[in-house]
Amino acid sequence: MKRRAKQNQNAEADQVFCLINSEGHLWMQGYFDVLPVAVRRRLRESPFNICAACLVTEVLPTVRREHPNWSREKLLFAAIAAMEREVRKGK
Repeated sequence: MKRRAKQNQNAEADQVFCLINSEGHLWMQGYFDVLPVAVRRRLRESPFNICAACLVTEVLPTVRREHPNWSREKLLFAAIAAMEREVRKGK
């Protein structure tokens, strides 16, 4: 997991931990997720500003392959935990 950290970028560009480092602050302007309220709450409680788009598009499919019988909400919680582990490794 990489965090964009160029000094010349505005604060919006360095706001979240993005897995794919794809200038998400630009393409996410029209992105609206449909995460359950409990998952949104868990994201707010996280010590990291995790990208919801990366959560759904990059991490969730991997967790779903590992646990195909879990509910979507349980998968999302596991994906958040996985992203937090990755962020901690990067510190």
